[in-house]
Amino acid sequence: MPKSDGHDFASTAELLPQHDEIYLFRRLLESLWIGTALTLIGYHMVNLVSTPSLRSSWILFVVLAGFFTADFLSGMIHWTADTWFSDTMPILGQRVLKPFRVHHVNPDDFLRRNFLDTNGDVAVLVIPFLIAVFWISTKEPWSAAGGRLCGLTLCGRAADKSVSSVVSPEKSADYHSLAAFQSADNYPKGPSAAS
Repeated sequence: MPKSDGHDFASTAELLPQHDEIYLFRRLLESLWIGTALTLIGYHMVNLVSTPSLRSSWILFVVLAGFFTADFLSGMIHWTADTWFSDTMPILGQRVLKPFRVHHVNPDDFLRRNFLDTNGDVAVLVIPFLIAVFWISTKEPWSAAGGRLCGLTLCGRAADKSVSSVVSPEKSADYHSLAAFQSADNYPKGPSAAS
């Protein structure tokens, strides 16, 4: 659909940054990471519901505290990935920072990605936290519930960014708009920069 200035939207969209394509070996690795993360989450969920010390009247408080803590931490992680470091840095730059930044200026690129491509790198980043949950004591109910729920909720928040207890979806949409994007690394800074 042509704009009033004569530019074609499709040709403008092609000028926007895009996340790199992944190939067979990378897909196999991301499948392994996602499978490992899901296995660890499943194990911790079973362990969580089968812990006798968690049958307490204040478990709802711990669940809510874990949710809000994970929501805050996932927001801080998102802000850090948008704001700090360079997408040219080794390992994390191309596979983690670049997609975080590209989705602000070209959300359609994120939407065309498949499940492995959008979740594989997140899975590999949460695996160390899921492994660390093994060292959380289950002797005290608050420790068992709080640690496991915070860890599991953080992983869930990483996978589903559409629900937020602190930032409304509308505010999130404003933050993720092209005009609001202010990161470095040569990405367009607003609608006029993309045309």
